[in-house]
Amino acid sequence: MLVSAWQVSKELPDSRIVLMSYLNPMYRFGLDKLAKRAAEENILGLILPDLPIEQAATYQAACKANGIDPVWLVTPATPKDRLAMLAGQASGFLYCVARSGVTGHSVHEGKSKVNVLDDYLAEIKTHASAPMGVGFGLRHREQIEQLTGKADIAILGSALLDAYNKGGQDQGIKLIKDLFH
Repeated sequence: MLVSAWQVSKELPDSRIVLMSYLNPMYRFGLDKLAKRAAEENILGLILPDLPIEQAATYQAACKANGIDPVWLVTPATPKDRLAMLAGQASGFLYCVARSGVTGHSVHEGKSKVNVLDDYLAEIKTHASAPMGVGFGLRHREQIEQLTGKADIAILGSALLDAYNKGGQDQGIKLIKDLFH
């Protein structure tokens, strides 16, 4: 899946393309070959969410040799010591998954979703020097506006894919304009 990330600001978004995939197909393709090909295609980062950072030295070296950022994910359930380790090795940006659980269910009863997200992002900022990208469920302008000043990047994956599937490139462009204008 190609994921597009936009800087969170009041201006026209600055788009970056990163590739997200499970490890197995990329491992079969070859991690060195993957990083080289990504660089040739102007992909700026790679997200392999099921690759543990403790086993990623070869992958990280291939990315570094090709000018590609390996992007690490953190979630609201990531323990603080692991969050510090992932944030400390982040380059490009740190992907902050916006919420835990399944679609349509709140994990934090009694506290607003905005306050939970604010607290979570504030905790990450104590560990991260790389830009913070927030994604997972971003579909509305209000959600992106809530990130202004709290995160550096809004990550659109499924929303962009859904728009494209409904109306091709034109619908994807319309979604971006609706979200950021």
